[in-house]
Amino acid sequence: MRTVHGQNLWELHESGGWVVIPTNLGWKRNGDNVMGRGLALQAKVKFPNLSSEYGMFCRWRNEETSRTGLLCIDRARKLILAPTKPLRVDSPWLSWQGKSSKALVVRSLEELKGWFANNRCNLGLPLLGTGNGGLNREEIRDLIMRMFAGPEYNIITLYT
Repeated sequence: MRTVHGQNLWELHESGGWVVIPTNLGWKRNGDNVMGRGLALQAKVKFPNLSSEYGMFCRWRNEETSRTGLLCIDRARKLILAPTKPLRVDSPWLSWQGKSSKALVVRSLEELKGWFANNRCNLGLPLLGTGNGGLNREEIRDLIMRMFAGPEYNIITLYT
């Protein structure tokens, strides 16, 4: 695994790599996911239909009780939306306001590791949940380094 300081995540994407976008599991009254800050906002601006499509995924995931996977894999755009903030069941449109959950980040990373085993690629992975989610950067960096140790992972962890 490589760690890169200060590189633009979208440069990796433009060169054909996949990008992981930290998200929440909620949706607004119009059905869109709230993607209002950080990398989620950048992705929403770059791909205008993304918040609507991801909001639909979040609603479907919530309604489909047998659904256990967390990640939303967007093969056309080479994006992986990884939730770090849990759903506020009573008011899904406010899910974005909460703090990130370390347990949810761990589950997202475990699922990502399984996906990566079958889809070898260049993957840009930010420190999930540490920006607007408030998790400890060093703790999440160490977690990622442990989970993705080894030369078989061509994962680029981007942070400044």
